[in-house]
Amino acid sequence: MIKLLRINQLYTRCDTSLFKFRTTASLRTTTKILGQERANKAINTALNIKHSGYNLFVMGNTGTGKYTLLDKLLKEKVKSENNIYDWCYVNNFNDYTSPKVIKLPPGLGIRFKKNMQKLVKVFQEKIPQTFKQKDYLLVKKNLEKKIKYEQDKIFHELKNEARKSDIFINDTTAGVTISPLKEGKTLTSEEFQAMDIYEREKIENNILFYKNKIDENARKELEIGKSLIEEMKVIDNNFITNIVEKNMKSIQQKYSIYKNIIEYLNDVQSDIIENFEEFIQVESPQNANNIENILSQSLVSVPSFDIYDVNVFVNNDKQKGAPIVYEQNPTYSNLFGRIEHISHMGTLTTDFNLIKAGSMHKANGGYLIIDARALLFQPYAWEGLKRMLQSKKIHLETVEESMGLTSSVTLNPQSVDLDAKVILVGSPFIYYLLYEDDEDFKHLFKIEADFEYETIRSNENMLLYAQIIATLIKKNNLLPLTKKALGRIIEFSSRLVDNSKKLSTDFSSIVDLLQEANYIAKFRAANNIKNEDILTVLNDRKNRSERIKEEVYEQIKQGVIQIHTTGEKVGQINGLSVLDFGNFIFSIPIKISALTRVGKEGVLDIEREVDLSGAIHSKGVMILSSFLASRYSHDFSMSLTASLVFEQSYSIIDGDSASLAELYTLLSSIANIPIKQNFAVTGSINQSGEVQAIGGVNEKIEGFFDICKLKDRNFKANVIIPYSNIKNLMLKEEVLDSVRKGEFKVYAIKHIDEGVKLLMNIQAGVRKENGIFPKDSLNYMVERRLIEFSELSLGKKYK
Repeated sequence: MIKLLRINQLYTRCDTSLFKFRTTASLRTTTKILGQERANKAINTALNIKHSGYNLFVMGNTGTGKYTLLDKLLKEKVKSENNIYDWCYVNNFNDYTSPKVIKLPPGLGIRFKKNMQKLVKVFQEKIPQTFKQKDYLLVKKNLEKKIKYEQDKIFHELKNEARKSDIFINDTTAGVTISPLKEGKTLTSEEFQAMDIYEREKIENNILFYKNKIDENARKELEIGKSLIEEMKVIDNNFITNIVEKNMKSIQQKYSIYKNIIEYLNDVQSDIIENFEEFIQVESPQNANNIENILSQSLVSVPSFDIYDVNVFVNNDKQKGAPIVYEQNPTYSNLFGRIEHISHMGTLTTDFNLIKAGSMHKANGGYLIIDARALLFQPYAWEGLKRMLQSKKIHLETVEESMGLTSSVTLNPQSVDLDAKVILVGSPFIYYLLYEDDEDFKHLFKIEADFEYETIRSNENMLLYAQIIATLIKKNNLLPLTKKALGRIIEFSSRLVDNSKKLSTDFSSIVDLLQEANYIAKFRAANNIKNEDILTVLNDRKNRSERIKEEVYEQIKQGVIQIHTTGEKVGQINGLSVLDFGNFIFSIPIKISALTRVGKEGVLDIEREVDLSGAIHSKGVMILSSFLASRYSHDFSMSLTASLVFEQSYSIIDGDSASLAELYTLLSSIANIPIKQNFAVTGSINQSGEVQAIGGVNEKIEGFFDICKLKDRNFKANVIIPYSNIKNLMLKEEVLDSVRKGEFKVYAIKHIDEGVKLLMNIQAGVRKENGIFPKDSLNYMVERRLIEFSELSLGKKYK
C-alpha cells in the first residue's frame, strides 16, 4: 500500500488549547519526574534492601533526571535513618604506627576531643605544681638529709679510722687529700723525708691502703646516691599517680559506658605517669639578656602533647539523618582518605592527627553517589572500591601500599567498619561493559535503575511537561513562556527523540534552549519568551553549525559531487546518507549505481571489496542476493554478476538503510527500466522484500529537499520512506510549506513492490496461478532477463 503522507503526518503540532493559562508564570512548580516509573521503583527497592551487595547502578542519558530523582528519593529516605556515628583516630601507645579507631554517637567526638584537650592542660598545670608543693618538698628534703647523713657517716668513720694510723683524710673543694701525721700534726714534705726509711715505708703503705678505702667509700656513696634516685622515683610516681588518678576520674566516669574510650583513657593514664617529666616546664635563665634567652629557648626541645589529642576525622554533630555524599572527583585518596605529612627539619613526618577522611568515611551510615565514568578514569579507584565493599571495611592506605610498591615505614591505621550504600551513576554502555567484563560487578551492584530517554506524548504528560518547564524556568530565573512557545518546546522535544508520539526526557537540552531563548527575549526587552524566540534560537543553532554542510552543498551545486534530481536513468538512484558531527547532523543524497551482466559472481559490493563497507552494510547486500534468488530463480540457476557502488564515496559506508535503494537499482539495471531521478529512497529490506524502519529519517528527507531546492527553485521532488517511520516524522517548516504547494511529496511503503510504480512508472506485477508474472510488469522483465543470463551462461541461445 502506497501512502502519500499529509501535513499532519509529516509534523505533529502541539494543541495549545490544552493549556489553560496565558504564560507558564501562572503554573505551580513540581517535584515530579516525567516517565521514570521503572527507575523510581528500582531505586526504592535498592534503598530498602539492607543486605550485602544491594548497591545501585543508575544508568541513563544525560539530562534525564537521574540526579534529580535520586536526590529526591534519598532525601525522603534519610529522614527516617539515623545510623550515623562520629569516627575518631587516637594514638596507640603500644604501637605508634597503628592508630586506633573509636566510634561514638554524633557530636560526642568533638566533646571528647575538647575534654582531652582540657585534661592535658590540667596536667600541664598541676604536674609541675606537684613538685613545688610543701609536702613533696619536705619529703624530698628529708630524703636528701637522710642520704647526706649516710654519706657523711661513712666518710667520718673512715677519717677517724685513718687518724689512728697517723693518716689525715681531708675533704676539700679540690677533692679528698691524704697526709701523714705525727703526734697529731701533719708532716711537711721535709719532715717526712727526714724520717727513718722504715717509718716512711710504713706510712706510705698506710696512705696506699686508705686511698683504696677512699675509692671504696666513693662507690658506697654512689650506691647511696642511686638509692636516693630510686626512692625519689617511687616518691615522684606516688605523687604523680595520685594527681593523675584524681584528675582522670571525672572523664572516666563521663565516658564509662564506652568500653573503647575507657581502654584508651587507661592507656593515656599509664603513659602520663610514665612520662610525667614531659609536663614539667623548662624555665629560661632569668639573668640572661634577650639574645641569650632566645638562643637558650631554641636549644630546648619543647615537649609535644599531640599524642593525647583526638582526631575527629568524621564529625556528624550537625548531621540530621543519614548522610548523602556526592563525590565529584573520585580519586583513590578522595574516596578512601589519606595520610598527610609535614616537613620537619628536612624530614617528612606524620602521625594519627594527620589522617584525613575520604568520602566513603563521610558517607558511612548513609549513601555515597559516584559518577561511574569518572571513577573508572581514576587509577586503582575502582579496584579499591570493590575491595572495600567486599571486606565491608574502609582500610586507609596509599595507592603504592595497596600495590605493594613501597616498603617505607608509615602509619597503618585500624580499619573502619563500612555501612554505606554506594550508588554509581553512568551510561548504559558503562553498566553493560562492567557487567560483562567484571565478575565482581554483578555481585556488588545487584540492582540497576534504567532511566528512559523518552516517554509517551499524551495530554497528561504534556501538562506535566509544562509544569516541569515552569519549574526549570523559576529555578534558572528565566522569563516565562507563552502557550505557543511552550507548544514549540514540546514539538522540539519530539524532534529530539525523532518520534512524534513521544517526548524527550532530556531536560538538559530543554534548559539550554530556554536559556538561549531567554537571551533573545531580553534582548528585545520582552516580558515573555515567544514562539518566535524559540524559532530564532533553532535557526541560530543551525547557522552556527552549518559550515561543513554548506561546503558539501556548494560542491553538489557546482557539479563536483554529481547528484541528478531530474530526468530518468537506468541502474541509478538517489540514496540518502547521514553525516554525524556530534553537535550537528545533516544528510546528503548519494548516487547509488548498479551494473549487471552474465556471470557467476552474484552481487558484488564494491565498497566491501575495497574495505569501505561496514558489517551491517555488507549484510544488507547479502540480503539483496537472497531476495533475488528467492523471487526469481525457483527452477533455474541464477547466473548473475552485478556490481553495486556508492558513487563518489571515499569513507566507510555502514548501515542497511540503503538496501531498499540498492535493490531498486539492481532491478532497474537487470530489466533495463529507468528510474526517475527526482526521487530519493531510504529504507532497509528483509529477504521477503518487506521494507523496514531506519534512523535519521527527518534529516534524510530534509537533506534531499535542500539539494533539490538548491539545484532548481522550481523543483518537483519526492522521497520514499518505510511505512514504519511515519511516527518518526517531525519535519522543518520549510519542507511543510513545500508540501502544501505540491512541490515536495513524501511516500511511505511497506513492501518493495509498492515503490516500483512511483520510481519506474511500471507495475511490479504479481505471479498468476500459472506462476508467471504479467508481461507488462517489472518482475516479468527481471525474471526473463535472469533466465536469459542463465541460458547464455550454459551456451544456449535465448528464445
